[in-house]
Amino acid sequence: GASPAALSLLGSMLQFNPRRRVTVEEALSHEFLTPVRQAARELCADSPLTMDIEAEGVELNKETLKKRICDEVLWYNRTSNSSSKDQNVPSEAATSQPHSSSSSSSSSSSSSS
Repeated sequence: GASPAALSLLGSMLQFNPRRRVTVEEALSHEFLTPVRQAARELCADSPLTMDIEAEGVELNKETLKKRICDEVLWYNRTSNSSSKDQNVPSEAATSQPHSSSSSSSSSSSSSS
């Protein structure tokens, strides 16, 4: 089963009443995440991040959406860690360009849910 700390975090995140629900900052500071959190490496965006995944004319099915989100996350991770030598990005992701329609639409458009 899950640890008491994991259940505590999950319970605080799943509160129906938004006033009782944990904030992002509170969730990140929860004891459950203490062993894995690296607060010094965290970046805060000045504005909401946008993903131009619908503007490329590619059918947006479940598999395409999952791949595009993964590509975006890896792209942002790679750019935020570009000066770090201990970068842990798979080689396939290191060559992908999530903002280019040719890099991800050819392999994703053939799959459907």
